[in-house]
Amino acid sequence: MKIKSLHVPDYYLLQDFKIGFNDSIDLAVIIGDNGSGKSSLLEVIAYIFGHLHKYFVLGDKTAEFIDGYEFEFTSLVEGIEYSIYLKSVFVKQKTNTFRPIIRINNNEMSIIQIEKEFGGFQNFLPSRIGVYYAGEAQYLSKLSEHFEEKYIKELIKEGNSYSLSPFKLPQERPFYYIKDSYFGFILLSLIVNKEKSSKINELLNNLLGTIDYNQIEVKIKLKKPNRPVYKKDVLWGIDSKFVEQFIEKLNSTSINVEENDDKTTLIYTYNGILDIKDLFKDSEKSDYAFMVLDTLFYNDLLESVIIELKDDNGNIINSERLSEGQRQFLVTCGLAVLWEDIDNKLFLYDEPDVFLHPKWQREYIPFIKQYFNNSFAVFTTHNPSILSDVNSSQVYLFRQGKVIDKGLNTYGEKFDRILIDYFGLDDTRSKNVSQLFSSLYKSIKEKNFSNDEFKSDFEKLRNIVGADDVDFLLLNLELNRANEKNK
Repeated sequence: MKIKSLHVPDYYLLQDFKIGFNDSIDLAVIIGDNGSGKSSLLEVIAYIFGHLHKYFVLGDKTAEFIDGYEFEFTSLVEGIEYSIYLKSVFVKQKTNTFRPIIRINNNEMSIIQIEKEFGGFQNFLPSRIGVYYAGEAQYLSKLSEHFEEKYIKELIKEGNSYSLSPFKLPQERPFYYIKDSYFGFILLSLIVNKEKSSKINELLNNLLGTIDYNQIEVKIKLKKPNRPVYKKDVLWGIDSKFVEQFIEKLNSTSINVEENDDKTTLIYTYNGILDIKDLFKDSEKSDYAFMVLDTLFYNDLLESVIIELKDDNGNIINSERLSEGQRQFLVTCGLAVLWEDIDNKLFLYDEPDVFLHPKWQREYIPFIKQYFNNSFAVFTTHNPSILSDVNSSQVYLFRQGKVIDKGLNTYGEKFDRILIDYFGLDDTRSKNVSQLFSSLYKSIKEKNFSNDEFKSDFEKLRNIVGADDVDFLLLNLELNRANEKNK
C-alpha cells in the first residue's frame, strides 16, 4: 500500500490541511519545528485507519471521526493494486452514521457493491500498522489501547476457539504500538529467524557484534494472569486452547522450569539456538515467533523474555542491559524485518532515530528501507543524517500545520547544509563561535580591524577553531584583502 494524498478540514494544528505524496516513494520523512504538526499527521493517519477498521472490520456503525476528510491510497489485494479514494461523510441518525463516498480505480461504488465485488472494504485496509514513538504519545496510545482491549476481551473469552495449531487469532487489532516490553519478543524472533536471511544476520552483527548463538540462554517468564479462574484442572485456571498448546510446547522443549514459592510465576530456560528454534518450528513465517509471544503478552501471561548472549571474546551480553540506541534500532527495524513478507503494511514512526549513535544514524535508512516493499512509512525526525539518505521528493517540511515547499536537494548533502537549508539554523557552529565569526567579518567590512579588541578576538577565534579551519582561513583571507586595500 501507499498513501497518495490526504485532506483534513480540522484536526488540532492541521486546519484545512493538504498533503500529497509522490507516487514513487514508499517512505515520507516529515521535518519541522516542535509544534509544527508533525506528530499530528501521524495521529490523524492512525485515527482514520482506526475508524475505518472499527466500521468495516468490527462493524461499529456508531463510530465517528472527522467529517469531510479525503484520503487516497493504493492497496494490494491478491496481487492486484487498486487505487482507493474515500471522503468521510456523516449523517445525523442513531445508527450507521458513516456514509462515505468511495471510489475504486476512479469508479464510485457503494459499500454493498464493494462487498459483492471485493468481499468488503476491509480488504483494502492496512494488514498491519506499526506505531513507534520515542516519547509519550497520549492520543496514539489511547487509540491502540482501544483495540488492545477488544483484542484481549476476545482472547480471554471463556470457551474461545483461538489456537496455536492451527494458528488462529482474533481480528480486532490493526495497531502494533511498540512498547518497551516488545524488545525481548522482537530480539528473540530475529534470533529464531537469523538463518533465513543474511539481512537479519547483518542487523544482529552490527548491533551486538559476533555472537556464538549455540551458547545463548533464553528465559521465558510467565505469570499468573489477573483474571477469574475458568478451569480448575489447567495451569492457573486459564481457559484457552492457544495457551494450553503453548504451555505443552514449553514443557516439552525447555531444559528447565522454575516455579516460585507461591506458584504465581514460571521461568522456562533454553540453552542454544537449536532448542529455542524447536519451540517455534511449527511455522516458517518470519513473524510467527513474534505473534505467539505478542498473543501471550496480551493474554496477561507473558511477563518477560530475557536473553543472555556471549560474544567472541567470551563477554556476556544481557538483553536487559543493551543501550537505548541498540534497543531502538532493533525494535523499529526488527518489526519491519519480521513483517517483510506481509503486504499492505503501514509504519508510523515518530523520531525512530533519536537515541542512535551517529554511526547507526547513517546506517538506519539504508537498512530499513529494504523492507518497505508493498508498504508505506511515515517518519518524523530532527536528524540531518536521515535527510541525507533520502531524496528531496521524500521530505516534507512542516510549519504551523502547513507543508512548505523548499525545493532543495537533500540526498547526499552534508549535514551542516541540511541543518541550514531545512532546519532553519543560521550556522552549525556553537552560538558563541558563530557570533565571533560574524563580529569579525562585520569589523572587517567596516574597516575597523586595527584596534586591540579586533586583534584579541581574532586570536581567540584562532585558538578555538584552529588556524587550519576552512572558515578561519577564509576569514584570514578577507582580512588580508582588506589590509591590501588600505595600503
